[in-house]
Amino acid sequence: MPFGLVNAPSTFSRYMADIFRDLPFVLVYLDDILVMSTTTMEHISHLDTVLSRLKDHQLIAKEKKCQFLQKELKFLGYQIAERCIRPIKDKCEAINALPLCKTIKETQRFLGMINYYRRFIPRCSTVARPLIELIAKKTPWPTEQTKAFNGLKRALVSAPLLVPFSPEREYRLTTDASKLGLGAVLEELINNRVAGVVGYFSKSLQGAQNNYPAGELELLGIIESLRHFKYLLHGKRFKLRTDHISLLALKNRSEPSMRLARWLDHGLFGGHYGDTITYEKVASKFYWPKMLATIRRYVKSCIQCQIMKNSAHKSQGLLMPLPVPEGRWLDIAMDFATDLPRTRSGYDMIMVMVCRFSKRAHFIPCAKTLDAQV
Repeated sequence: MPFGLVNAPSTFSRYMADIFRDLPFVLVYLDDILVMSTTTMEHISHLDTVLSRLKDHQLIAKEKKCQFLQKELKFLGYQIAERCIRPIKDKCEAINALPLCKTIKETQRFLGMINYYRRFIPRCSTVARPLIELIAKKTPWPTEQTKAFNGLKRALVSAPLLVPFSPEREYRLTTDASKLGLGAVLEELINNRVAGVVGYFSKSLQGAQNNYPAGELELLGIIESLRHFKYLLHGKRFKLRTDHISLLALKNRSEPSMRLARWLDHGLFGGHYGDTITYEKVASKFYWPKMLATIRRYVKSCIQCQIMKNSAHKSQGLLMPLPVPEGRWLDIAMDFATDLPRTRSGYDMIMVMVCRFSKRAHFIPCAKTLDAQV
């Protein structure tokens, strides 16, 4: 792969992903390949499979850049062990040693580094809110920004160790919401006791979300948390914990708001937000011939979509038929047939006059330059 091409990284990344796509024990990012195994013999078998794939595709792995049979290693900025995931110590110390930001660009760079490790920091978006408002030029740099800057550095240095996700284990998702933002933590349970934290999630409220009542904020926190951890929890039974009893009454409302109806809608009638969005969701995982046409027909035939979707057009009103003519040529209809080949006489249009009573028609040749003066 030649260097300097704009699409070289994406092309090589897709190429490597296609090579190992069917191997669940392999994680690959560009030229970084991680092979996971439970036993030594299994690991040797996995390595043989991976190296054979590389050989079949005429790719070479340099021995001096490889590490085999490791109990712990560094991968993409993380220190990974059998039951532990944590940020690399050197990188955390480098971030902790950063001086106080002086410009918006420096603040953006600092938040970019923090966001890479935000899964280790509880309430990350809430703590970072003063810095986000500074970047949006809503506030200057007072004491709150300095506290947020130092608080994020301390939280990263003292970040808790995370445990890797395993589909066979039991998990609990705890969510919370307030006017400051949304948050959640995914925990591993052993005998109903917390054995470790898989990851943290936090998000600031946007726009109209700041005006949501408490019950809807709690529901929004659950929805956003499930969306964030969906790649881990999809298709798996887990416990969901929240601290707002009013959520139990939301689904029993006789006439829920459009927002709640959209959130709570589920089953065969749910998830249709128009043919374009539905197509994008389906196309991310499936393909069949004429898929877009099929989805459009399905969405148009969905009863729940027709009931719930508001029309953006004004009311069309009642049909008003024309009165029945009482004689010939007392009521006429007129139209033009345009874009015709030009004749030798210079005509390229036909004016059609129809008697609505007798249905007799007159065809008058004319040109597109015809106006009321003729």
